Amino acid sequence: MNERLSQTYEVAQLYYIQNLTMDTIASRLGVSRATISRLLKNARETGMVQIRLDDSYRTRHELEKRLGERYKVRVTLVNTKQDATPIARMSQVARSAAQLLDSLVDNGTSIGVAWGATLTEVSRHLPKRPLEGVSVVQLNGQGMRIILEYHI
Repeated sequence: MNERLSQTYEVAQLYYIQNLTMDTIASRLGVSRATISRLLKNARETGMVQIRLDDSYRTRHELEKRLGERYKVRVTLVNTKQDATPIARMSQVARSAAQLLDSLVDNGTSIGVAWGATLTEVSRHLPKRPLEGVSVVQLNGQGMRIILEYHI
């Protein structure tokens, strides 16, 4: 690799991988900030550095917005890893739901709940904090069969 390519690679690695500022890199290599800027531009233009924006986040945000507007509710979609086990997915969804619930509940709040494995997992991720006057109301019955694991 020629000297310029080698320097371009080094600068790109320091900037994009080690998150050093252009000023820090310039000082370390004994060159101007403008030189660092040109080398980074060259790294992008030649394909040495490829910047990719994960479009699934935009899509997720747009879907949350459309569903929320259509049904007049607040929608939160949870991204899980494609290769995640069902247990890992449930845990991720439960953590996100617990964070959302914690942000919505305050003194005097009424909460309507169903029952099941998901709600049980959500309850495990809720932070403990003192609240007064909170009512928890069961929204649906579970029939005659009692499953103690789901009664929290």
